[in-house]
Parts: sequence; C-alpha cells; structure tokens
Amino acid sequence: MDNLDAEEKPILYYQVRRPLKVPLSLTVIVFVCAPLIASWVLLAIPFIWLGAICAAPNLNLVDGWLAWVALLFGVTLFHFHQPNAGIPIVLGTGLS
Repeated sequence: MDNLDAEEKPILYYQVRRPLKVPLSLTVIVFVCAPLIASWVLLAIPFIWLGAICAAPNLNLVDGWLAWVALLFGVTLFHFHQPNAGIPIVLGTGLS
C-alpha cells in the first residue's frame, strides 16, 4: 500500500500532438479542386484548420466545442441559406 497523501502524488499530464499531415493534405486538395468545382470549395480551408486545432484529442464537447459549433453552423447554412456554402464547412470541419 502506498503511504503517500494525495498532495504528495505527482500530477501526470499528457500532451496530444497537433495534426499536420491531414489538414495540410486536405488544404492542398481544396486548392486543386477549387478551379475544377467552384470557388465555394475555398470556404473549407479555415474550417479544415479549425477542426484540426480544436478537435485534436477527440471530438467531445470539452475539447472540440468550437468544431461542433462550426459543424452546426455548416448544417444550418446548408439547410436554410446556401447548400454550396454549407457543404465545404461541414466537410472541412468534419474531415479534419
């Protein structure tokens, strides 16, 4: 049995590395596809990086709440305003 008090036990931290390969490759794909499909595709670039930065450890409400808000914004925009604008936002945030 360990005789250490709760104050004497070391606090363990873990650090999750930020993703780089997937957001970078998705950004390149967006730049290649933008002239072929439409300029709306370029709207996905900030949301690719937003999803990669905010939801790096996992997509739960604590770590990725901003990514969830972006997904909700994209779905709302898709249904009520412009489908062409909502699809890149949802795909950019969700894929990264």
